[in-house]
Amino acid sequence: MGEALGDHLPPIRMVRLIRTLPGGAVILRRYPDARNDPGVALQAIWREGLASQFRARAAALSVPLLTALDNAGWVIPGDDPYGDTSADLTPPVFVPTLRTVTQTIRHGLEEVGGPPVVLCGPDHAVRSAITALVVEDPRVHLAFPGGVFVSQMTDSSDLLDVLRDIGAAIDHARLARAADVEPALHLFRTHFRQKRMLLVLDGVSDIRWIRRLWGGLGPSHRLLVTSDQPVPAEVPVQRIRVPTQSPEEAWEQLLLWAGPVAQTNAGRSLAHALATRPGLVVRCARLLGGRAPWLSPAELLAAMASVSQHSVQEELEDAALSIGLQTAPPVLAETMLALSVLPHAPATLPDDLMGTIVGAERWDAVRDHLATAGLVTCLGTGRWQIPLAVSRVIRRRSAQ
Repeated sequence: MGEALGDHLPPIRMVRLIRTLPGGAVILRRYPDARNDPGVALQAIWREGLASQFRARAAALSVPLLTALDNAGWVIPGDDPYGDTSADLTPPVFVPTLRTVTQTIRHGLEEVGGPPVVLCGPDHAVRSAITALVVEDPRVHLAFPGGVFVSQMTDSSDLLDVLRDIGAAIDHARLARAADVEPALHLFRTHFRQKRMLLVLDGVSDIRWIRRLWGGLGPSHRLLVTSDQPVPAEVPVQRIRVPTQSPEEAWEQLLLWAGPVAQTNAGRSLAHALATRPGLVVRCARLLGGRAPWLSPAELLAAMASVSQHSVQEELEDAALSIGLQTAPPVLAETMLALSVLPHAPATLPDDLMGTIVGAERWDAVRDHLATAGLVTCLGTGRWQIPLAVSRVIRRRSAQ
């Protein structure tokens, strides 16, 4: 299998591809021979539960590469969270709740001309986890040859930025620089006239924000929206509620986001303790995972246990973030403390502002790492946001 892959993916490209996977840098450190031996690389990817994500990225690179994988007998493990969720297959045990919801969403999006699909629930992290499963599904990309675009809307005024982000992603200069929503919508419809596309908008608090976009997309395109507010009954959308989780499902969700680093007794105990707070499960998982993990499940569990069992979500989240920043590499912790001068409120922060505060070279070096850990959020091309909980904690630590 390694020889079949080597003809289509030289070692240097293989390394680059592995680095795009969640925890890819960890894989390269754990399996050093993977840098030069495609066979070892494939075995490592399979063992770490990243087979289908690797396959999806291979499909995006080239069809011959995907064909070589299939001809060599590449299979997706049954417990792979990004594996097949088709109704005609026996559903695996891994994250059954998330997989079932993902399957429902995917089937809804396959309908041409259907209404927007709205995923409703109070927990933003869980909604984002489900949309990530949808976006990573290679069948979704096949259904939308025009592309799958993901953005966030924290305010109704973000609509123009969403359209500009799409323009930047497709190298459409006029759309990327549009000065108003109406010309941007016209350029958007013209470009995607023959190319069916999917737009995913995360964190839309008011469904009225997207009505202008909804009406301007055109019938062949689809819209997937996540919201923390119920959609009024008179609005014609397909509503899907975020389900509750059992303790075991919470642990499986922790593994889904954090990877093998969470596969310990402490990781299981942490997930079980937070089962009724799925957003905290994802928050902890993002602190545990990433390219170069610095925090262990045991450390995180101890920090959470130090807070009263009856504490509110805010105190538990603060405890997790505090230990995360306390143990983070100095360059990451210092960067976050420097950002504490920014307003304590949701705001769209451009790249140049972040670079001015912490230094452009440092910001370029750490921003992706901070985003993976959930300490900053990328809202689109060159736009960032510091989550309220993170802002609260870094301001407190800065004052100390």
